[in-house]
Amino acid sequence: MHDFIVTAQPDSTVGELADALDRALAEPRRRAFPEQPLKLVVDRQDEASDNRTVPSLWTGSTRLDPRARLGEGAVHDGMALGLGEPVADEDEPEA
Repeated sequence: MHDFIVTAQPDSTVGELADALDRALAEPRRRAFPEQPLKLVVDRQDEASDNRTVPSLWTGSTRLDPRARLGEGAVHDGMALGLGEPVADEDEPEA
């Protein structure tokens, strides 16, 4: 499990968050110090120049729509997310 402090614009998408998480988890620093929260800034990517496959983002056994806007509430503070696969349901803090 990894903790992230995420900064994103309300019009950023779930897919952009998944891409940012995937990139951050691939960094050597993240693998070396998984217990330290990492600040993550979600910004728009140029899809035409980036042909990477973005993994899916899950809450429990529900796959989130990658086109959903973060400002629409699909992701909230304290939420446990699975990257590329479902995540075990856990009690989450109330929003």
